[in-house]
Amino acid sequence: DWTNPFSVTTTNPAVSRFPSGDGSPSGEFAFVFTVLNGDASADNIVNSVDFGIWNLFYGQTAAGFQLADFTGDGHVNGSDFLILLQNYNLNLRDLLFADFNGDGWVDGDDFDIWDANYGARGEDIHHLGDANNDGIVDGSDFMFWQRHSSLGFGLKFVK
Repeated sequence: DWTNPFSVTTTNPAVSRFPSGDGSPSGEFAFVFTVLNGDASADNIVNSVDFGIWNLFYGQTAAGFQLADFTGDGHVNGSDFLILLQNYNLNLRDLLFADFNGDGWVDGDDFDIWDANYGARGEDIHHLGDANNDGIVDGSDFMFWQRHSSLGFGLKFVK
């Protein structure tokens, strides 16, 4: 049995439950798959709706991701606000355009694709580094990649 050091109670439909992990034999653990940290409303955009959720739950403890505890430390506080601020106005659909190799991460591998194809022109060349789909792999695509390269996709464990 894997032991989850935190207790999870949620009715969030984005949380999946599996056998094992709450510290007792045949217990369970829960996790939330999040792709855009700061998106408490789960609408794939970090915006004023998420700020409103953060503001509503600010200062509370034992909160979950959709209650604006983006750090997963059990508290809605300034650390969560910094995550919200860092990702404010990001749209998940836009983030995917900088993932040129389709592995779910906007990272150095995507930069290498952009760099190797700089100057390429044509239709449907997203996979060559055309983040904004204007038919040219150029500096504007680099800026798009740079804006999103620190963001990734992964698992977010919740309390």
